Amino acid sequence: MLGNDDQSTCPKTLKTARYNGPHQEKFYINRNLQGQFNEQEYINPGQYSEQSFISDQAIAHSIDTRLPVIRIHCNPALRSKEAGVQFIKDFMKYIELNFRKEYPGHKDLIGLDQWWLQGDGNFFCGVTDDIDFYMYLSDDSHYPFSIGSVQIKLEPPKQLPAQNSVVIKVVPITISKDDVCDEMKSRFYSIFMVNETKGTIRSSARHIRVIFKQQNEYEKILYEGRIVIQGLVLDVDEYLPSPKILICMKCNLPGHIKKACQAPYSICRRCGQDKDNGDNHTEYVIQCYHCDGNHISTDYKCPTIVNFRKNLLDKLKNNADKLLVHVRMFIPIDCRKPNDRDRILTSSRCEYSAPPITTTSNSSYLPTMNYWTSQQEAANASLSKGYLDSAIRAFDNELNKIKKDFDEEKKKSTVYMKNKLKRVKKDGLFYNSKSVHKMNA
Repeated sequence: MLGNDDQSTCPKTLKTARYNGPHQEKFYINRNLQGQFNEQEYINPGQYSEQSFISDQAIAHSIDTRLPVIRIHCNPALRSKEAGVQFIKDFMKYIELNFRKEYPGHKDLIGLDQWWLQGDGNFFCGVTDDIDFYMYLSDDSHYPFSIGSVQIKLEPPKQLPAQNSVVIKVVPITISKDDVCDEMKSRFYSIFMVNETKGTIRSSARHIRVIFKQQNEYEKILYEGRIVIQGLVLDVDEYLPSPKILICMKCNLPGHIKKACQAPYSICRRCGQDKDNGDNHTEYVIQCYHCDGNHISTDYKCPTIVNFRKNLLDKLKNNADKLLVHVRMFIPIDCRKPNDRDRILTSSRCEYSAPPITTTSNSSYLPTMNYWTSQQEAANASLSKGYLDSAIRAFDNELNKIKKDFDEEKKKSTVYMKNKLKRVKKDGLFYNSKSVHKMNA
């Protein structure tokens, strides 16, 4: 979200629709705002499961797949719109040629969907829906030291989007995350991050998520479907994110934002006390304000969060048409109904449907692990096709180069033979004339 001090240089209207639905979720049964917060009847997790209201705003946030903002620090600051316009022109001119070399299959125009200046012009910010272009901009090695007289430095993104992530499944605990990272970096040069996936850690194994900067390397490993690490053959699948939960930064309840919150003060998510009372809350015992459990209020294991998450997923299943056609999301195992093996949420407008899970006696899956995605042949058909298309294009380019080299060599040989033939004919005429001269003599 943009700050109030942002100096816009272009319209900030996002492409997604604004939701003007009921943002007042009424999480408190007592709707008399004049009453004190601690006197209001708080809904316990069981009641919350039945009474919670899933707003359009919460649904929009859960399926939001917009890419994060690109932030570039500028020194000196860009103080005017004209300076920003000149900066982005020069910047695009600088990166376009190299971008086309790294992404030869990208034929569309490149540019930002919108941009603005932030922090009195110290930061140039922009957003794009082009995943290739975003991944390119997320790599600081693509940035020059300066553009014109402006020194620039990328503010590295803390997390890259799920579009370029894979999950290595059932990695034994004996293989550390650093071991996986070193192994991956020895084979792929565009590794951005390697981390363990929360919710899959068991006593003997877990899933590991790998994020790539380059789309082609992501597609390559996904197409292969397996990787060998320390002699073990491990399955690799597409990483699918779970629906995001909108959590209020004021009361720590899910489903609404701080601006729509009815709580009269900010609640510490660690201890449940007034966050602004001047105390050092890190010294307090961790106690969830919602359920009195020994975890922070925004922890995903809190019954309040779990119940909201289940309700949210039920709402999404019943309104699957709100999902974009290309969006697929993972349904956590604790949010599925008994005997429900459907673990992928897709748009009702999409023709794709995930194949059923099949297991065999020699399956490498642990019975307690979360199942993620389907087999490569079905689930990644579009990605496989995309990778094959790029491989065919590369092969075609190589053949064209060989043909061109052959034609050049053929042309050189033809010229050489013609010159040789001319010299032979010339020598033949010389000897003939010499013989005639001798005979006449």
